Amino acid sequence: MEIYAKGMGYLQLNEAVRACTDNRISIRGCNGQRFIACASSGRQIDVHGVAGNGAGAYMESGVLNVYGNAQDALADTMNGGEVYVFGSCGDAAAYAMR
Repeated sequence: MEIYAKGMGYLQLNEAVRACTDNRISIRGCNGQRFIACASSGRQIDVHGVAGNGAGAYMESGVLNVYGNAQDALADTMNGGEVYVFGSCGDAAAYAMR
């Protein structure tokens, strides 16, 4: 499934991601929306653009690919899974990763 994030707030975007039943989600037009893939499990989420603060936080399993830059606290307190950033990453990446 593809979600077009342009013009969406982070709450609206994350509700759309949680409501999706697909195991593979592509988010396009991302521009700093926070908490993408937060506490997700067993999914592949591809972010095209800039992932905001806290992306991948508390992930249990799955894969988060960021095709662009990621802001601060990427994968903060992540329990499992994989995160790949094809760009630059802000401060405290993988801080307290378990």
